Amino acid sequence: MTAPIPAARPNAAPPASPLPWFHALADFLREGPAVLVTVARLQGSTPRETGAAMVVGKQGFADTIGGGHLEWVALEEARRLLGEGQAHPEAAQPPRLVSYSLAATLGQCCGGTLWLLYEVIAPDALAAWQEVSRALARGDSWRREVVGPLTDRDARALSRGTPLEGPEHKDSLPGIGAKAEATPLSAHQTWEAAPCQGLHPLPGNAGWLAPELRVGSAPAPSATPSPAYFRYRETLTDRALPLMIFGAGHVGAALVRALSLLDVRITWVDCRPELFPGDLPPRVTPLVLEDGEDLPGAAQQAQPGTYFLVLTHNHDLDYAICEAIFRRQDYAYFGLIGSATKRARFEHRLVARGLDPARLGELTCPIGIPGIGGKEPAVIAASVVAQILQVRDACRASARPPESLPTDASASVKTSVSGPAAPATLFNQLSDFSR
Repeated sequence: MTAPIPAARPNAAPPASPLPWFHALADFLREGPAVLVTVARLQGSTPRETGAAMVVGKQGFADTIGGGHLEWVALEEARRLLGEGQAHPEAAQPPRLVSYSLAATLGQCCGGTLWLLYEVIAPDALAAWQEVSRALARGDSWRREVVGPLTDRDARALSRGTPLEGPEHKDSLPGIGAKAEATPLSAHQTWEAAPCQGLHPLPGNAGWLAPELRVGSAPAPSATPSPAYFRYRETLTDRALPLMIFGAGHVGAALVRALSLLDVRITWVDCRPELFPGDLPPRVTPLVLEDGEDLPGAAQQAQPGTYFLVLTHNHDLDYAICEAIFRRQDYAYFGLIGSATKRARFEHRLVARGLDPARLGELTCPIGIPGIGGKEPAVIAASVVAQILQVRDACRASARPPESLPTDASASVKTSVSGPAAPATLFNQLSDFSR
């Protein structure tokens, strides 16, 4: 049966924040409680993967669980929980699992089923989530664990992979077959624990660990029925792309606008401070170096795995920056705005100064995906963003880290690097801008 589509959206939410939920949550908690909505388990075709989440507060929401009718319903449920907490502040609100059948109940074409985990986060968790946000921005990882109560019937249904039924689940939508395992849970791991007790820092970047949802019973005396709980675990890692854009002209500004809603951290470099707008998007850091000769040094200071885009107002400055980037061998993408003629001239100079010709393929010039010929800044930006996403997906699909992948994306995304390293004496001088 297809769910009816309301004629008008009730209680429309304010615009979404472009920040990932784990960075936006602290901002929400400054204004009051927030609800974290997470895709805890799925089966079949669904809009997002397990671990996808959004945070909802009175000022709006951040991130997405896939949009469409599912997200609409989830937003309404999150607002209901916020209103319930405001009306009855003395009542505890444990984490809650709700099953959704996308086709049968929500009328979406995906046809899969999933469980959403709803958590009401109190403002007293602000300090903990600020610490998490700072750690993730540094490249560290945190493991998150949520434990909540289930009725015995819920636990049996989850373990068998059958949907929840009955009048007590009238607010839940029937759905998912969960491959839950019977796992004993410690008695202290209940939803009554201190705020953010389930957050644990991990040394370094622990990589991506798949989220896990399990069902079990807490230890209890033999005369007392063992209470059923669910446990959700995941590792939080900020996977934002580090991107350095040289040039704050029309194309650079269009790129920043196009990229600002994606999961990227942008360092925007130029020697002309008047070109930077006063209201930059979140996670865009301007770097003003009024002496143009300092710009190549910024390229050398970038973190490994950076995506570079070079599009300044001066070809000699472009070339100097290209030399500095080629001196590295740990970038994920290296794009230079310009024509095939500009590329040929740069290649000739680079080889004359000692660059191994085998490395010339690491440079993407012209930039952008094939087949889009428009030269308007917004068109160039759209084409380049698509190309960067192609490289990103190839990096993530590869077993190797992003910095080990090649960067010649002008025709196709490659998956291996060839050619020896550049000589150690190469590019000792970065101030030779003469053609």
